[in-house]
Order: sequence, then C-alpha cells, then structure tokens
Amino acid sequence: TESRDGYARSTRRIVFALRRNDQLRRRVLDGSLTPTALATLDEEALAPPAVAQRRADDRSRLAKRVGARPSTLPEVDAFECPRCGARRAYVANATHGGSVDRAHILARCLECGRGW
Repeated sequence: TESRDGYARSTRRIVFALRRNDQLRRRVLDGSLTPTALATLDEEALAPPAVAQRRADDRSRLAKRVGARPSTLPEVDAFECPRCGARRAYVANATHGGSVDRAHILARCLECGRGW
C-alpha cells in the first residue's frame, strides 16, 4: 500500500499544480510536456511562475541573511508554519555574534513566505 499511497500523493500534487499553473497546463495540452515528463517534475517545476519566483527570492534573502548560497539551503518538512500551517520550509543555521551557544534555525515557509 505504500506505493499506492505514493502514487495517490503524486497524482494529487500534479492535479493541484495543473489547476494553479496555467503555463504548465498549456504545455500539457499542446503536447510539449508529455505525461511521463509531467510525472517526473519536482515541486519547483510544478509551481506557478509567481510562486517559483517568490521561492527563489526567499531562498536568496535567507541565504544573504545567513551567508550561504541559495542552492545550499535545504527544504524540510520538520516545521509547521505559524501563519498557514504548511509543513514545507527552507531552513538555515545562523549564529549571533559568532557564538555557537546562541545558534538559531531560520526558516521560511514555501507556501506563504513567512519567516521565523
């Protein structure tokens, strides 16, 4: 049943993306994106352009704040956003004043953009 759950989860993710992303839907309808290729797309590729841009901007801002490159920031589902309840966020470690004793985890929600 694990593979069936994964299949159902992937199907819901794709259907949701096709409803929200006009460009993705057009690519599927005109045949430039095959069903096989659609099934292999990740969250970033399925996101509408405005959402993908916001996520990229959030990664850049968070990376500047903690001194890391955006590509090095991991995406996790270990935290719940206090604003929207989503469980997907970019995270980074930050220290204050160079002290390891005062280290913090900075997170930014992928859905609403709230940082905490």
